[in-house]
Amino acid sequence: MDDDLQMAWDTALVRAYFETPNKNTGRVIFDFKTKNNIESWDTFNALKRVPRYTRQSRCVITRYVYAYLPNIAKALTAHGPSKMIDLILAVNKSKNDTHSWPQDKQKVEKESYDRKQSRLQAAAATLSLVNSYEAGAKTSGGGQWKIVK
Repeated sequence: MDDDLQMAWDTALVRAYFETPNKNTGRVIFDFKTKNNIESWDTFNALKRVPRYTRQSRCVITRYVYAYLPNIAKALTAHGPSKMIDLILAVNKSKNDTHSWPQDKQKVEKESYDRKQSRLQAAAATLSLVNSYEAGAKTSGGGQWKIVK
């Protein structure tokens, strides 16, 4: 049963990669567990190439494959969807398992830092604009626009 279940997971993984690349990994897991009547997380976690941590199941399936299964991602990219059955069999025979950290961890951390800095700069610009508006209102009669007219 374990070999059949592993083959089913590998099939679901490769199919989702090619057919629904923007599908959330958590949704792929939910669909797989429902289709195969798996109620226990222990049964699911005993399989290879499954997400081990929450951060792995919160990304889209293509991100999961590229970040946590890089060798499999290379094979999937090289051969494309036309050889899906051969790829499923090759993935099933491989010994590769899920990596604990994304293979592009430094890049992800830098992009996250850049996004945070960008948000901080936007907030600072907004506050600067609000302060200049308030300062302008104070110099023009405290917001009494009848005086300006």
